[in-house]
Amino acid sequence: MLVFLLKNIAGLGLKGEIKNVSDGYARNFLLPQKSAESVSAKQGEQLKALQKSQANKAVAATASVKSVLGQLEGKTIKVSGPASAKGTLYKGISAQQIVKAIADQLKQEIPADYVILEEPLKEVGKHSVGLKFHNEKVKLNIEILPGDK
Repeated sequence: MLVFLLKNIAGLGLKGEIKNVSDGYARNFLLPQKSAESVSAKQGEQLKALQKSQANKAVAATASVKSVLGQLEGKTIKVSGPASAKGTLYKGISAQQIVKAIADQLKQEIPADYVILEEPLKEVGKHSVGLKFHNEKVKLNIEILPGDK
């Protein structure tokens, strides 16, 4: 029987996969626990084709993101914020502000969750920030200037 997995099941597969399992296993275990749904042969073919097209789109998107990260590697962006005389910012520079600065200055769009920032940057000066997508990591230089922003 073909089933569509609704949960990750050890020894069988991951959520979203279509698997061929014995009828008894499906009826007595997977379906009652709502771990899977029964799929007809026609639906199975349609879902497999959909999964294949989504996988192709994901590969293309991954390549696109990797090229964007490659273009950002080693670049410097400038961000300003109100600071004390000692060079400490009153409000830290967050990942969202870094992403906005990348979009404004370098004309590249990336999600904020790609920025590796343990805590907001709070010191005026030059900083190195990591950008990560899957196993691809690059460094971006950030120069924080005292200002009115």
